[in-house]
Amino acid sequence: MRGTIYYSRPDILDAIPKDRHTVIEASAGTGKTFTIEHLFIELLLTQKVNIDNLLVLTYTERAAGELRSRIRTMIEKVLATEPVLQNPGGRCWKIGIQEKVHLERALFSFDMAPIHTIHSFFQRVVNEHAFNSGRLFEQSLVDGKSAFREAFLETLRKELSCDEAYAPYLDAWLAGGRTLDALHDALYACHARKRAILPSFDETALLRAFEDLARIVQMQGLPERLQADGKANKIHGNTVKALVARLERFSELLDGAGRKFNLCDLVVGCDSEWTQYTLDKCPAGRSWSEPVRAYIEALGQVRRHYVTIRGIVAQRFLPVVQRRLDAMKRTAGLYDYDDMIDHLLEALEGNQRDALISALRSRYRYALIDESQDTDERQWRIFEHIFVRSGGRNILYLVGDPKQAIYGFRGADVFTYLSARNTLCAHQAPVRLVSNYRSTATLINAFNEIFGQAGDAPFFRGRITYDNHLACGKPEFRVVDRSGRDIAPVVLWELGSDVEKVHTPYYLNVLGRAIAVEIRNLIAGGIADLKPNDIFILTRKESEGRRVAAFLREAGLPFAFYKLNGLFQTPQAEHIRDLLLAVEHPFDESRRFRAWMTPFFGVPIDQLLSCKGLPESDPLVKRLLDWHVLARRRNFPELFSSIIHESGLVRRIIFFEESERELTDYLHILEMLLEEAGTGGKELADLNQMLSDCIEGVREPAREDGTIQRLETDKEAIQIMTMHKSKGLEASVVFLYGGYGAAPSNDFQLYHEESGRAVIHIDGMAEHKQSAQEERDDEDRRLLYVATTRAKARLYLPYIPPEKYSKTVGMYRLLNDRLDAMVRDRASLERKGMVMRTPPFAASGTSGNENITDVCARVQFSADEHNEQREAERFAALREQHAGFEVTSYSRMKRVSEGHAGPEGDEDAIFDDRVAEGGRKTSPLDTPSGPRFGKALHAVMEQIRFQELVEAKGDSETWKLSGRARFLAERALACEGVGGEHADYLLTLVYNALMSSIVLADGSRIPGIVMADEVASEVEFLYPFPEEGMPGIAESHWQEITIGRGFVKGFIDLAFTWNGKVHFCDWKTDILPDYSPEKLSGHFALHYDLQSKLYLMALCKLLRISTETAYQERIGSIVYCFVRGMHPDAGQSGVLVSRPAWSELLTFEQKLIRGTMLEGALS
Repeated sequence: MRGTIYYSRPDILDAIPKDRHTVIEASAGTGKTFTIEHLFIELLLTQKVNIDNLLVLTYTERAAGELRSRIRTMIEKVLATEPVLQNPGGRCWKIGIQEKVHLERALFSFDMAPIHTIHSFFQRVVNEHAFNSGRLFEQSLVDGKSAFREAFLETLRKELSCDEAYAPYLDAWLAGGRTLDALHDALYACHARKRAILPSFDETALLRAFEDLARIVQMQGLPERLQADGKANKIHGNTVKALVARLERFSELLDGAGRKFNLCDLVVGCDSEWTQYTLDKCPAGRSWSEPVRAYIEALGQVRRHYVTIRGIVAQRFLPVVQRRLDAMKRTAGLYDYDDMIDHLLEALEGNQRDALISALRSRYRYALIDESQDTDERQWRIFEHIFVRSGGRNILYLVGDPKQAIYGFRGADVFTYLSARNTLCAHQAPVRLVSNYRSTATLINAFNEIFGQAGDAPFFRGRITYDNHLACGKPEFRVVDRSGRDIAPVVLWELGSDVEKVHTPYYLNVLGRAIAVEIRNLIAGGIADLKPNDIFILTRKESEGRRVAAFLREAGLPFAFYKLNGLFQTPQAEHIRDLLLAVEHPFDESRRFRAWMTPFFGVPIDQLLSCKGLPESDPLVKRLLDWHVLARRRNFPELFSSIIHESGLVRRIIFFEESERELTDYLHILEMLLEEAGTGGKELADLNQMLSDCIEGVREPAREDGTIQRLETDKEAIQIMTMHKSKGLEASVVFLYGGYGAAPSNDFQLYHEESGRAVIHIDGMAEHKQSAQEERDDEDRRLLYVATTRAKARLYLPYIPPEKYSKTVGMYRLLNDRLDAMVRDRASLERKGMVMRTPPFAASGTSGNENITDVCARVQFSADEHNEQREAERFAALREQHAGFEVTSYSRMKRVSEGHAGPEGDEDAIFDDRVAEGGRKTSPLDTPSGPRFGKALHAVMEQIRFQELVEAKGDSETWKLSGRARFLAERALACEGVGGEHADYLLTLVYNALMSSIVLADGSRIPGIVMADEVASEVEFLYPFPEEGMPGIAESHWQEITIGRGFVKGFIDLAFTWNGKVHFCDWKTDILPDYSPEKLSGHFALHYDLQSKLYLMALCKLLRISTETAYQERIGSIVYCFVRGMHPDAGQSGVLVSRPAWSELLTFEQKLIRGTMLEGALS
């Protein structure tokens, strides 16, 4: 049929200019995607551009896929429209022969349409213009967190620990009991946020401020002058005492620093509260004597320049780590999601920028940026370069809703969007979408009432407001109950009528039970044709989702978690790791047992002993061996398929489990491992390492949403999800459940300065915390807006009278306060379609003084929760009743004692400093470190023949080349997985440690431990942990005893005799900046004093020493050899010798008995 196609064209397109940049602002449910797809067709038809000239960008793969599908379908629908001879009326596209051919070409070449996520587009440009961007042609995507960790550890070893510019600050960090893991986490948090770090650290200015303060606080009579001035200024007496106390603390701190100030000690020792308190209580406007005025001004200078140790290391260490990270990735051709942005921005601002910008402008005539409220400053600068500065030849459309900017924690910056909006709308207002097509008219009116700016306390504050009330785009849309009556759009559930304060447990349990009861009623007939999958329950945290799920399970209601986080923190991930470790090592019986207990084999624990020593022909063993063969061949597709199907796992889950959650997770994890294997050259050991890293949280899969669990079923089920995950979705009925509990505190304050610059303020003062809190509140308001506007027909909101708030009330108070202003006029509330109800169990007429426990008991926790709790209590009691003796060790006791900052293990307390006293390098930068190397050294020390060292007569090189020594070193390194190239270095440490002369505690000198009269290596001991009623080391005769607290077990590295006394030695491979005895004494006191006394008690028990006389005659020295600092020509370097008095050892034993030293060590 000949004729013209007329296709309906939305009115909104008339408001969108085609010749200049435009901001299109939507609201929830106003058809943003609908507008984008129609604008795309409009530009194709009216501007005669090709499909590859229209750039469409959004933020997630799901959104990009939806846009691609909808635009393609839109073109197909237009082309499928029957031509007619005349215009049917209304606004239409008129599509003649030429326009139809143009659309057909667009459809034919649709796969070329640049509809991408922002990140993938940026990376695509970098790859396509590799010469202009200065990048390799082939690059690999990596997890940014694991790459940062690798760069951090490398920087720690090679720069932070051995460069005098950084090492003192690293020492200060560790001396405060902070760990290297905490340092990594702090640096990564700053790296990921891409913000300026405040307060700026000026080392010279801060040191000068402390020096000036020291000079003033040492003035005679200053405390008395401050006290007199305080009284004269009518300051309260207790306040004056507090001011004087802080002055005295400053005086002590600065006196202790000595003449030459150690800035690190001052920073760590100073409490910023001292300064702030004095400045607050002593304002400049008062009348102060000259000494006090000078003191206040000096404090002001300290306050102005003071930075905590956390802030210092962030500013000093982070640039060094980032430089190494960038070099590492550039060399290896690696990139992460952030690099996709940075690389393109660098190219657009680099030397080759003109050619690149010209190429991009010639290709992309128009760009539509969806969800533009989530852009950050770097992304906006890219769009500016390509489009905004093109002189009008390239047009940019920003499409978004600032009220839905909820991803600040991911780096999105709504302030960047607001600035961009001001730039593009300098001479025109944004085009606003004001008709809601999602919800009923009554619910839209309720939204307008809740979020509108009318009244003294509107919901939205600041620069983002709800200025435009929405109209209903589908007036015919109604939702009725089974009787055909319209339902109320909003139900407010009033909580707390029977308690004085609404605490979080009460809130969650009462509300959770009420939701379950209400949903059952709604499905049974409360709303016509309502199905379980028409219902959302929205939470602030995933833990809240698991809590409400228990109530749904109790009520027999089907539910599913939508995009639940923590795929690798599930039991399924542990099961796969246990299995694959056994496949990697099929002859390791302990790994076999763990694998056989997983659901892949399902061997009951009470039958495991019967599986000991099974032959290779047994089906359990044979299956592991068959899988091992597949793994050796790297045939991972067949391996993982066999694991799923031949194990019978699928059948067991489908037939015997209520949910498919477990099966979905197993398949998801194996799929991700297969994807990792496909990157090339991966062994099973590599996949096991990747899986272990993901489980431990030190790595995440590189792909988008790599840790998100997939939906386990397509059956009808109530959807439980966080408010963040609900963005872009909709449901007929929505319940808000979470957000009442307080959010965790943060030492980092994120906010924007008045200039608009985004900053991260570390350990800020009250005003900085206030700024950060205001921005957090604004984002929480936007999150609550997103959550509530998911509803199409009905919304359930809890309401708590503000006077019943608990002290820890969280972000829900922001919406609750708005509801409180509305409920004061109940009649008006009902006229607007909102109803107040009391949910089940929230008001029973009991006393308002009733405590939370009683109320929650009446709420009736789910049977599952009760059973789990009872089973857990019963199991704990049985375990305690039938437990064997507790065996503890120094390593375990040290980990639970106060002040231990190092990682787990004797040699794991790595102080990665490489500079000794005077700046001399103690070891090459590439020397090995860590617990594995320490174990290798211990193994060699245990087996070395001392006589061979004596016979070497000082020729260390000849000894190191001898067959036996080299064999011992290489074998020990291989057993610990350390490269054999380090054998020479290992033997050097052994030689230096054994041949160095040592001055012992009694003043005598042993010319080298190899010269000892007698030696015993790896002396094992086991003795009862000291407790009341048990004979101590000062008692020689033991009667029959009852052991209640267990045993202490350990190994003395080396015991030797010299001059008639027994000494013991412990080898340490710690890497320190200074191995002088003076410096070692502090390190020893912090980390090894506990160990030395435990070992000394063991030695006394082994030698049956029970009196002070015997102790003086037979016990010599405790010798700690820090082998990296020892050398035959270096005197006592690397050696720490001690010998506690007998009375000190008895006191130590009493502390162990009372438990004051290691509270909780044996729990």
